[in-house]
Amino acid sequence: MTTFYLCLGVGIFIFQSLLAGWLGVQVDLVTLLVMHLSLHPPLVPAVVTAILLGLFVDCYSNSPLGLHALCMLLTVLVTKFCRGQFNLGTFMPQLLSALAVMVSTGLLSVGLIRLLEPVKITDPEVLRAFFFRSLVTSALAPPFFSLFRRWEKTWGRFFFRASPML
Repeated sequence: MTTFYLCLGVGIFIFQSLLAGWLGVQVDLVTLLVMHLSLHPPLVPAVVTAILLGLFVDCYSNSPLGLHALCMLLTVLVTKFCRGQFNLGTFMPQLLSALAVMVSTGLLSVGLIRLLEPVKITDPEVLRAFFFRSLVTSALAPPFFSLFRRWEKTWGRFFFRASPML
C-alpha cells in the first residue's frame, strides 16, 4: 500500500505543480495526502511515505534538502494529535486540523529557513502568500480526503483485497 501512496504522491505533486504554473494558485496537496495517510492506524507506512515524499518535494524545490521531509514528519505528528482530539470524519474538524497542520509546518519551515539562511521573511507579501496557501489547502482538505478514500477503495478492490489499511 505504501507503493500506492508513493505513486499517488508523485502524481499529486505533478498536479499541484501544474496548478501553480497555469493558475498561479499555490496548493499543498502532498501534505493533504500525508495527512490522510496519517489517519490510518499503522504509523510506519505514514512515516516512510512522509519522508520519501518530503525528499521528493525537496529535490524539485529550491529549499534546503530535508526541509520538506521534516515538515511532512511534523504533519504526521500533528495529524496523530488531532486525530486523538477531534472526530476527523466530518467536514469542520477536517478543515480545522488541516489548517493546524498547514500553519505548524509553515512555521517550522520558516524557522528552519531563518536558522539556515538569515533572510527577512516578515515581508507582507510572503506572509500573505503563506496564509492564502494555508487557507486554500485547508478548504480543499475535506473533498480531497473523500477522493483519497475512494481511490483507496478502488485500489484495494482491484489489487490488494486483504489490505489492513482499508
